[in-house]
Amino acid sequence: MNTNRMTNVLAVATACGLLATAAGCVEATTNALEARPPAARRMQVELVIAEVQPLAVSTGFTGNLLPRRRTIVVSEVDGIVRDIPAAGPKIDVEVNGKRYVEQLGIGYGHEVKQGDLLVQLETADFELELLVARAKLAKVEADLAKLTSWERPETIERLTAVRNEAKARHDQAVAELVRAEKLGNAISLSDLDGRRTDAATTAAILGSHEAMLRAATAGPTKEELAVLQALVAQADAEVKQEELDLTKATIHAPYDGVVTDMFVEVGERVSAASGQILELMDLRFLVAEVGVPEAYMSRLEVQDRASVHVAGAIDPVPGLIVSINDKLDPESRSFRVRVAIDNNEKRFKAGQFVRVALNVGTQNEHIVLPSHAISFVEGQPGVFVYHNGIATRRTVMLGLSNEDQVEILSGIRVGDSVVVDDPALLVDGMKVDVRESTSEQS
Repeated sequence: MNTNRMTNVLAVATACGLLATAAGCVEATTNALEARPPAARRMQVELVIAEVQPLAVSTGFTGNLLPRRRTIVVSEVDGIVRDIPAAGPKIDVEVNGKRYVEQLGIGYGHEVKQGDLLVQLETADFELELLVARAKLAKVEADLAKLTSWERPETIERLTAVRNEAKARHDQAVAELVRAEKLGNAISLSDLDGRRTDAATTAAILGSHEAMLRAATAGPTKEELAVLQALVAQADAEVKQEELDLTKATIHAPYDGVVTDMFVEVGERVSAASGQILELMDLRFLVAEVGVPEAYMSRLEVQDRASVHVAGAIDPVPGLIVSINDKLDPESRSFRVRVAIDNNEKRFKAGQFVRVALNVGTQNEHIVLPSHAISFVEGQPGVFVYHNGIATRRTVMLGLSNEDQVEILSGIRVGDSVVVDDPALLVDGMKVDVRESTSEQS
């Protein structure tokens, strides 16, 4: 073979290797190879057998870090802020010869434990309302006790004596009437009428005293008891409500966390309607939320591993999928995935930008080949299949890929022998030899 011609061929091949994307590269390579004498066209190639195998593919998605929990602490009652604990950092500096020493109150960046005091409202009004409610309860309880006891024993004894006296007088009047009626004409008609009047009068008086005694011994009616019992229950509920309002004037941390914003100062009035006090976050671990295309929906599961690269950090940190939203956004055609990362050392902040790498690899669904087995002609991917000493180009459809491998969706079959080295130097129908290290497949 002419030395100059071989030099030209190698020069063209080298240029194509460096400028694979340049227009006309493949055509130049083909022309150079075709210009070689037939005896020099056979080149040695390495083969791989096409087979279905799993492909580990890590795809990146962008999102933001969210706190484990976020709470806007509010006031449930109206009131004026009386105190914010001086639990913040202490300032002790000297500026222009003047020293400033101050213990700051709770502010953003301050760590709190569950139950710690956050804000204290004025309690004087709540304490007064509680005293009024307790006095009202005592009054209705006394009324109920009086109604329940009804009459004292001495009152009943007095009414019994009066009734007995009225009965005795009535018995006497009846007896005198009986005697007068037996006398017949011996007593005047006016005296007889007088005896009859006395008997009727004493009977009426006796009936009145007996009714009073029955009422004294019978006790209150069910209706009277029900009314007072309802008043007692109402007054008791008012006391409990006032006690609860008094406790609500003292606002505590609902859980361990970090104060990320403070909305009030001492002396400000807050209301139950819009009484935002502060923002609290639990940052012991953070959650990276990303949108994932629907094509990967069946490839992710809760507790799958992930890699999270936080903006500003040098190295990625391990993550774990903790939730997958079953709802698909109809506009973006994506679903939300949350990946948790540990933050006990407080390296990261809520709201930081992140890039999450998720493993969306296949599950033995398609043929997988080395990435360098793929060559492109006019933008179309293809591979060279070896058979009986001939390399035949086949156009293929590519699927997922990683740094080393690529998924073949169509174009070749399981068991095909595929050329894996220097495919850019081959042309369709070219005669090749298989390297001795690789067994020939036909």
